[in-house]
Amino acid sequence: MLGFFFTEIRQYVRDNMGESGWVEVMDHAGLGPKDYMNGLDYPDKEMVAIMVSAANLSGAPLGHFLKGFGFFLGGHLFNSFKPLINPQWRSLDFFENVEETIHQVVRARNRKARPPQLLCSRITSRELFIDYRSERKLCQLAQGIALGVAGYYGEEIEILEETCMHRGDPSCKIWIALGKKPEIKRVSDDDIWSDD
Repeated sequence: MLGFFFTEIRQYVRDNMGESGWVEVMDHAGLGPKDYMNGLDYPDKEMVAIMVSAANLSGAPLGHFLKGFGFFLGGHLFNSFKPLINPQWRSLDFFENVEETIHQVVRARNRKARPPQLLCSRITSRELFIDYRSERKLCQLAQGIALGVAGYYGEEIEILEETCMHRGDPSCKIWIALGKKPEIKRVSDDDIWSDD
């Protein structure tokens, strides 16, 4: 996984748990003191260990932690890739085009990068389906990122996950619509990485 995600989760943990909280998370994850850098790649299992450790130590269910971290990431990712984003887009336009713009550039810049595959189908001007596929199965993180991006645009969205890889489905089919009250259909935290 790209170092960017490690430096971001470090900042997210520090913001919510303090510097000592980050040290405790790393110790609890069995990684000890380690520094992460944006331009490097690190094993996925280290990110999983950090996320599980941070969720456990914060007392939050893993799914809740992933969505919170995703929300934090949403605005940061938006700013990092702002030159690629059409200024006329709104939330749903962004989601609809992320595969052809941001993910394509990420793959071109780093051949080791494996962002999720997002196949989007626009249903109406106010809703779309995303077919999310990733060996990492971080659909709850993706939902948090979607909420963070929508927040950047000053919009509220509703999210429903109709199928999920954590329940044995081949992909996560996520419905997103502009709405008044964000609502996420929860996947049981026991389902997350249960096949590991």
